[in-house]
Amino acid sequence: MVLMAGARATVRVLNISERGVQIKSALQPEIGESVVVEFDDFAPLRGVVRWVAGGRIGIELG
Repeated sequence: MVLMAGARATVRVLNISERGVQIKSALQPEIGESVVVEFDDFAPLRGVVRWVAGGRIGIELG
């Protein structure tokens, strides 16, 4: 799940690393937008949208 611009959405995770996550979503966030990423059984993680391309969104965590 992500919380972006006041909207909560279930998304598909395409890739995850120590520093970020790539998701697939119909959401259209702005570059630099703050987001919260939630995984089952983990504390929510804050992040920033770094890129958007073809329905994929790159989020830097931290």
